[in-house]
Amino acid sequence: MLEADQEAQVESGLVRRWATVVAADVVGYSRLIGDDAQATVIDLDILRRIVKSQTESHGGFIADISGDSIISVFDTAIGALYAASAAQREIGLRAEKSLEERKMLLRMGLHIDELFEKSDGSVYGNCVNVAARIEGLAPEGGIAVSDQVKDACGPSHEGHFFDQGEFAAKNVKDPLRVHIYAPEGGKASVGSTEKMARVVAKGNLPVRASELIGRETALEELKTHLQSSRLVTLFGMGGLGKTSLSIATANLVRASYPDGVWFIDLAAISDADTLTLAISGLFGVTQQGGTSIEASLIDALRARQMLLIFDNCEHVTIVAAKLADALLTNCPKISIIATSRELLSISGEEVMRISPLDVSGESAPALELFAERARAVSPEFDIEENQAVVKEICISLDGIPLAIELAAARVRSMTPVQIKDRLDQRFRLLTGGSRAVRERHQTLRNAVQWSYDLLTDSESTVLDRASVFAGGFTLEAAEIVCAGGEVDSFDVIDLIDSLVSKSLLTVTRVDDNVRYGFLETIRSFAAERLVASDDALSVQRAHANLFADQSDENFILWRSPDQIQAHQWLDLEINNLRDAFHWANENREVDPAARIASSVGDLARFRLREEAANWAEEIVEKARTERHPRLTILLTWCASTAWAMGRFDDAQRFGDEAVALLDDSAFEPFVWAYGDLAFVSIFSAGDVDKAIELLQIGASHSADSVDRMIMAFHLYIMATAGHAVKALLIADDVVKKVDATGVPMSIAVAHAARGAALEATDPDAALHEYEFGIQVASQAGATFMETLIAPKLAALHAKNGDSKSALEGFERMLAAYGDTTDMASVVAWRTALVILFAKTEQFHAAATLHGTLVKQVDKDSVADEYSDAIARAHKALGMKAFTAATVNGSEMSLRESTNYAVAQVNIGLESNDSGAMTINT
Repeated sequence: MLEADQEAQVESGLVRRWATVVAADVVGYSRLIGDDAQATVIDLDILRRIVKSQTESHGGFIADISGDSIISVFDTAIGALYAASAAQREIGLRAEKSLEERKMLLRMGLHIDELFEKSDGSVYGNCVNVAARIEGLAPEGGIAVSDQVKDACGPSHEGHFFDQGEFAAKNVKDPLRVHIYAPEGGKASVGSTEKMARVVAKGNLPVRASELIGRETALEELKTHLQSSRLVTLFGMGGLGKTSLSIATANLVRASYPDGVWFIDLAAISDADTLTLAISGLFGVTQQGGTSIEASLIDALRARQMLLIFDNCEHVTIVAAKLADALLTNCPKISIIATSRELLSISGEEVMRISPLDVSGESAPALELFAERARAVSPEFDIEENQAVVKEICISLDGIPLAIELAAARVRSMTPVQIKDRLDQRFRLLTGGSRAVRERHQTLRNAVQWSYDLLTDSESTVLDRASVFAGGFTLEAAEIVCAGGEVDSFDVIDLIDSLVSKSLLTVTRVDDNVRYGFLETIRSFAAERLVASDDALSVQRAHANLFADQSDENFILWRSPDQIQAHQWLDLEINNLRDAFHWANENREVDPAARIASSVGDLARFRLREEAANWAEEIVEKARTERHPRLTILLTWCASTAWAMGRFDDAQRFGDEAVALLDDSAFEPFVWAYGDLAFVSIFSAGDVDKAIELLQIGASHSADSVDRMIMAFHLYIMATAGHAVKALLIADDVVKKVDATGVPMSIAVAHAARGAALEATDPDAALHEYEFGIQVASQAGATFMETLIAPKLAALHAKNGDSKSALEGFERMLAAYGDTTDMASVVAWRTALVILFAKTEQFHAAATLHGTLVKQVDKDSVADEYSDAIARAHKALGMKAFTAATVNGSEMSLRESTNYAVAQVNIGLESNDSGAMTINT
């Protein structure tokens, strides 16, 4: 039958096919021709030639030219769009050169549909009619397209189409959704026209007064959810913009719901009857005799195809869930978007969790939102001048849209810096929202209080107590800290689960571990409540003691084959440890403070978390007064911190005191102070022999048998500071004993030491030892040991003539660990790099880095070849240039010197790649 129809069409001279039609019409043609007919005809011919040329260039043909109208036909929508855009651009450029009253512009409309084409090229049908009517909606010099054209052009053009809503066209059954195409960006609106009438959409959907920012992906995701499910719940805490997202999405999809999109605000609803009556009143439904109001409502809506938005379900979750279930079960064409802090938990529910706005990057949505709202109250606001501060504000506010909007509103009377500096009082600062929105959205405090008002007493108590945690917490920690009084420890798991379901706590899963956390805004509010309660002291004490206990356990793990577990624990709990230590120290809770500081100490330093490594000095005086059992360890960490910062007299004093207490049974035995005293001897006086003697004494003490750290460093100093031959004689025995402990950090040092001892006689074996040491340290997370060994490995590559491997080794090390301020690491990498730069003939870089070490240490005591490297740089540069470079280096901060080193390493790598670098061994 189809073939017969096609044959008949051909015989009649008509061919039916799908095509894209472009209809164009001159703006103000009657006025133009009335003013100057001759000039108008000339201009019209030029415009026709432009349209014809662009049409044919993009695969189309001119089907009709009549008066001021032009009809073009294309096989593809994208070809039609490109042709229309090119023609409008060329016509617009020409119009710019014309007098204002003689500007001739076109409006263009595009539509896809069936059309009938005669053999002479003329076309007929609904497609032509609709394109001509859509053309009337285009702005002057602009392009309007139907929804079909937009979809056919694909996602790459999505951002250039601007939805204008639905319009009714004469003799066209269904309303047409029309978009304005703006290829150069910016938003366009429909022109004035009598050809189509805007369709008044069914429903009561609120109109947003401002643009929805940063939710483009969420819009598409929600649209997709609605295609697969009739109930989608937008789930998340207050202030994230769930309502705005639901309204924006409903606007996009309303064409799919001929019976309208309806917004139902549940904020004032308190029970089932009130909810059903409110919705019934919205649709003019009255209770029918012999049936319930719910049944009457269902009967009235049964055949309707509509989208309902149930906004703010959290305080009537059960009621809203029952009614939603009844509607979805009995009304097959109804779909529902629910916004809530809790799930409805009914069959068919698809959940879409709404997260805070992204705050990363210069064009992050959170920053864009702040800038947009700030310009609304202060048009001169420049985001580029304030970008760094605005980013800090957005991060501090957790990317919560409501909080960001309230902060941006303050720009009318405050600078961004003033806003940032007052965010510790965010609930007092972030007020004054729009009076047109609900009261709870007018201040940040009201928004959070609304969430609290929905909690049981036990839930709010646990949430307040959990605010003592910083950086997250485990269930086991919550059971210890949050229980007490009316809250039983066995109930904590259910209460935590309930708070997660209400979006007041977050959940992070890594492997088999579950960790809970807060958005800082919620935590701040809960912390205010905790401080004002009678629980504050007991909760803080429980928190401090918990992390003191965990510190003790992980100190033991750290000095065992399971060292990686201690490092992972530290990374997770550093914020809790910080708060617990400082609270205990400030409140003279000496025991938990001393236990945290003593257990964390070098565990943190070896993880390059030097802040925690310095806590020992803050508590040591109190611990000394109370003769705390951990005093020896605290004194040892004090000595480590002091010599690492170049305070050698303090280091000597702390180290001597720690050694003096070593055999006092009142204190836990710990021998690492011998290592600190050894480094003091090296760095302050260059006395390597004394250092070796001290390390030998420490290594022979029974307390070193736990981890053999001092034994490992005894071998390391011998091998690296001029006693390599003697070190090689004992290296195998030492490595065997250290390996037997299974402690990765000690094993890494011992193998690096054997590598250093082997360098002169067996470079390949030395290379293997260094690589093994780095591997062991890396797998255990012993970052400090990596920084200690990596320069030795890079220097050996340089000694072997492999400048590329040497430079790449330094590049990786500096990128990862260049911020460490520990003197041993700093001296290790800088001295090795000075030697390497001299070998690669980067003499200026060698002299500059040498300047960063002047007056700090005796370099010859920790790196042979150093003096020769400096002498070569001095000779190559000359006195004046060498001195200038050295002075420049001496004035650099740690960060500046690291950045400089990284830049010079990269220069060396580029020279190596280009073949310009040589290495002089």
